[in-house]
Amino acid sequence: MERIIQETCAVEYNLLFRKRLALRLKVDNGQSQIFQPLLDMMEEQRLDFHGTFGKLSSFRRDMIKDEKGEKTSALEGLIAALLQGTPEPERLDYADATARWVRWFEKYADRIDCEASEWGGEPDYDAAWNKALKAANPRFVLRQWLLEEVIQKVERDPASGKHILAKVLKMACSPFEPWGAEGDESPDNELDPEIREERRYCDMGEKRLLGFQCSCSS
Repeated sequence: MERIIQETCAVEYNLLFRKRLALRLKVDNGQSQIFQPLLDMMEEQRLDFHGTFGKLSSFRRDMIKDEKGEKTSALEGLIAALLQGTPEPERLDYADATARWVRWFEKYADRIDCEASEWGGEPDYDAAWNKALKAANPRFVLRQWLLEEVIQKVERDPASGKHILAKVLKMACSPFEPWGAEGDESPDNELDPEIREERRYCDMGEKRLLGFQCSCSS
């Protein structure tokens, strides 16, 4: 029974991890080449789990190399955004961390290329793959900092606070929607106030609260 449970958990774990990365094929070295190195980087660099996968959702295969075969500025920007999530930047070796992410993205891109035939029925492989990636990684994750803010606003002004609470509940019930104009790089001051607030709700908040679990009392 114990063996059956372990095997079932391993199969489900592999399936869900592949879904998070929009990978369809189960390969023998997936755990050692893709999954575990990613988890190791997140642990060693103290990166938020959901925040990291959220940023990975903006990855594209053409980010790996430009026409000259060199690393693109888009990839550098994505890696910089990932490393901004560390709560202790002064302890991070950015050169080493960047090199490790580059190597991981190269392996990830190779894996995506190997699965092209699995998306044969799609008119636009990259668009379909990216859509699957975003569909598996929530745009909005309810975090403790936001719960505390909502509680304070409801206690201070119940009339306006209940509208904020309703908005947060709506986002929590539909976490995969493109809240806060996801993908729109417009500066905050150019956004509609409600869209701007949605974008803020999708943020990770203060780094001192990273890792806090939403409490039952909240």
